[in-house]
Amino acid sequence: MTNWSFSQRPSIPVRVLQAINKERVPFLITLTLLLAVGTVLTQLPERIYQSKSTLLIQAPATSTRLISPGTQPAVVGELDAVGDRVNPVNNQVALLKSRPVYDLALERLNLTTADAPYGNLQVKGVEGTDLVEVSYQSHSSERAADVVQAVVEVYMEQNLSANRAQGSQARQFIEGELGDLRNQLAQTRDRLESFQTSSGFLGTTVETDAITESLSEFASQVAAARAELSATEQRIAQMRTQLSGDPLATLNAAGVSQDPAYQELQSQLVEAQGQLADYENRFTENDPYVTSARERRDRLQALMNQRSEQLLGQQSPQQAVDPIRQRLVEQWFTLQAERSAQAARLAQLTQQYNQLQARSRQLPELIKQQSQLQLDAELAEQEYRTFEQQYTATRIAEQQEVSNVRVVEPATVNDNPIAPNDKLLLALVVVASTAIALALVWLLRSRSNSLEETRDLKQILPLPILATVPQRGDGRLSLEESLDRQPLSHSYQLLQAHMRMLPQQVRAIAICSWAPQEGRSSVAHNLALVEAKSGQRVLLIDAHHRISPPTALAFQRTEAAETNGSPSWQSTVQKVIPGFEVLPQVTASLTTNYRDWLVLLEQARERYDRVILDCPPACQNADAALLASLSDGVLWVVHPDLLGRQGVEAAAETLQTWSTRLLGQVVVGVEDTLPPAVPDRRYLVSSEV
Repeated sequence: MTNWSFSQRPSIPVRVLQAINKERVPFLITLTLLLAVGTVLTQLPERIYQSKSTLLIQAPATSTRLISPGTQPAVVGELDAVGDRVNPVNNQVALLKSRPVYDLALERLNLTTADAPYGNLQVKGVEGTDLVEVSYQSHSSERAADVVQAVVEVYMEQNLSANRAQGSQARQFIEGELGDLRNQLAQTRDRLESFQTSSGFLGTTVETDAITESLSEFASQVAAARAELSATEQRIAQMRTQLSGDPLATLNAAGVSQDPAYQELQSQLVEAQGQLADYENRFTENDPYVTSARERRDRLQALMNQRSEQLLGQQSPQQAVDPIRQRLVEQWFTLQAERSAQAARLAQLTQQYNQLQARSRQLPELIKQQSQLQLDAELAEQEYRTFEQQYTATRIAEQQEVSNVRVVEPATVNDNPIAPNDKLLLALVVVASTAIALALVWLLRSRSNSLEETRDLKQILPLPILATVPQRGDGRLSLEESLDRQPLSHSYQLLQAHMRMLPQQVRAIAICSWAPQEGRSSVAHNLALVEAKSGQRVLLIDAHHRISPPTALAFQRTEAAETNGSPSWQSTVQKVIPGFEVLPQVTASLTTNYRDWLVLLEQARERYDRVILDCPPACQNADAALLASLSDGVLWVVHPDLLGRQGVEAAAETLQTWSTRLLGQVVVGVEDTLPPAVPDRRYLVSSEV
């Protein structure tokens, strides 16, 4: 089965333009008539005009708040909503579009609902803003503007009146509440002052921070005092182990030793003892010097004891105190005094620390009570101040003309109608007229069976056009005349040039067509003649004529033919000109003599350079398809004027089923205005499935 290679099909816009060009006369006539009728119809409907005004809805700057126990503050003139999801501007939209407001507006204009229908009034909020758009439609642009202006004026007057009445009610309410709020504020302040006086707590952060810092400081001081006392006690205990006897007696003796007379006696005693020791070393014990020195020592000792008894009131004599021991005793008593002072200081710090701890434990409750009382006082003061401010504001608002509506865009006379939309209607008329005209073109083209251009033929039958042959006489070239003098020679010389491009193994070429009388035999004859005059040996087999009885050729070998080595069909070949021979009227059935046909064509390929088969029409029987399968290639002949579009489509469907090489097509009956396409090499090789 041959692979079909379709040429690039034009795009849809190009095909539409081609169809319009072919049917341009009916297209232009239809389009012109439809545009004229549509333009007239667009002017018939009555014009509708619209006027609109834009309002800004906002709370006025001098509005007052109504404060009542258990309710949220409200604003005089403020837009309230029944829910969080409801836009409060919608309430004003409903008021603007209410029937009472519209009736009052018509009374001012001396109009009735018959003159200005209520349904033509449109009020809507601009999404995402506090703007409201009021519009009215009428057949009169002046009346539309008057109605919108009257509706806006009536709504603004009613809004102003409602705001003033609301301000008066708010003032009366606030006047009755101010006295009670004043008393309530005084009571809360008294409770706060009484608490601060009784508790001594002001509730400031400075005070709480000071207590916290004091606790931390006293804790550090207590710990340091305990450490100092412990260190002093350890030193006292260590020093006590170094002292023998009574430290108090030692201290008293040390005190006596500080007396000047006692010190003088002590010095003399030390001197006497030294002198005695010196004499004892030099003299004997009974020596007068030794005895005198001993007596002097005893006398000084007695004087010292006597002086000690006078100072201490003691009867027993006191021994002299060692200076080192004396200093230890003095240090011991000094440490005792320090320990007493440190113990007293530790007790005082501990007492103050415990007092601060007790105060700190009371802080949360004090802070809670202080905060609650202070909050009550602040709320009472805030409420009183709010009412006091609002009272002044309501008095001002009651005297002023305050409205929460402001005209952003006033209503004006709009002379441009909104309906019907002339531009849109004209656009629809143009689109509809064009669509109807294109539909007419499509209908005409779909019913047309003619092929006006070679391009149309190639779109249906995608074979390269090797030559276009005009219709001249019987369509055959003269054997006697020179090819250069004949009008048809140019087309066949071009076809011959394309045949030269075929491979050498393509020798047997079947000339086929779809229907009779398409010029297939003329093309086969002329191609054979041109090839023969160019020096080729050509055999033309006439395989489409039907005569009765079929005795022109029988595939039988005679004894003479077998003896001479020549096939039996060679005796029936007719020589036309040198190199051009014809095997006429081969009527043997292909279905019963298929093998004989194979032998015939194989022998013809060996004897001739080109074998051309003039096949029967493909629409009559299957002989053409069988001959095409036996040949090396098929040259298709088409007469567009004879077949028409439907015949070419039928031929294209048939060729898609042929398992053979399709070399190209020759178009008969078409003037050679454009050079035919060069055959694509892909058509020279078949691809069988």
